[in-house]
Amino acid sequence: MGGEIEVESAEGVGSRFTCTLPLPAVPAAQGMTAAEEPAWSWLRGQRLVVIEPHAATREMLELEACRRGMEVRSQSKLEPLPPQVGAVVLSTRPEQMRASLAQLESSLPGVPVLVVLPHGAAAVGPYAAHVMPFTKPIKPGRLFGALEARAAMSAPMPPVETQEVATPSGSAEAATEALAQEAGSVLSELRILLVEDNATNRKVLLHLLKRAGYHADVAQNGLEAVEAACRTAYDLVLMDHQMPVMDGLEAARRIRRQASHQPRIVSVTANAMAQDRQLSQEAGMDDFVAKPVEVERIQEVLQETEDLLAQMMGRS
Repeated sequence: MGGEIEVESAEGVGSRFTCTLPLPAVPAAQGMTAAEEPAWSWLRGQRLVVIEPHAATREMLELEACRRGMEVRSQSKLEPLPPQVGAVVLSTRPEQMRASLAQLESSLPGVPVLVVLPHGAAAVGPYAAHVMPFTKPIKPGRLFGALEARAAMSAPMPPVETQEVATPSGSAEAATEALAQEAGSVLSELRILLVEDNATNRKVLLHLLKRAGYHADVAQNGLEAVEAACRTAYDLVLMDHQMPVMDGLEAARRIRRQASHQPRIVSVTANAMAQDRQLSQEAGMDDFVAKPVEVERIQEVLQETEDLLAQMMGRS
């Protein structure tokens, strides 16, 4: 490729490798092609501040944000920020995180903050609802997917109320039909139960589902989920883990034991370690979605569920 690799080494100090490649420049104004651009992109025009000490990582995030139509300001350390900011990417260390978040909250209260911690660092909470933790290496798809989900909350939506299933008020089929009439569009017939105790997370997921043409009933803890699944033949249950009254793992076990109709149960949780996935499987869950939720991942789960139902209908 016509490039060069150089190495500088000092005994007892370490080595530094440098790679240089002659690559064609991409015009700054060039965005994604129609094939590359996500179907749901609400980031265009949003103002993003990137706080990252490493120049290469900073430039990569700038490029990814610009490709999504965002206005970007980047800096190597936390400095005073302008008031008109839509989101912040904050690269910091665990021991500095709380002080940095407090400084941001004082100048930009409630603004979404994506905290990026070093590789291997524990993302120990609790966090405010608008703070989303990540660890390096940074995956742009996941990072900007979380921003898309957050931006979806403020996107204009039809004035439709969501039925909660804690106190029964009609069947899921009737609620879906009424929702379709109010929204003025045909919704998917997929019967979905969203189990989530956090109001902000519920709002994000419901917006994403409605945008895709899906309606979901809501349960706010595991006990409500078990009662709802035993009462209504759901096709898909999106299940949080940590909830009051009954957690998601125990709720999944009881649904598997008690429900006459067995839904597809997908874990939706911030606990994304390998042991968490194993616990989900052992409890009877079929799939796993990590928080912050990526738009594309939810789309995959919905499509996979539709495909599985179609296969079952074809065999019946």
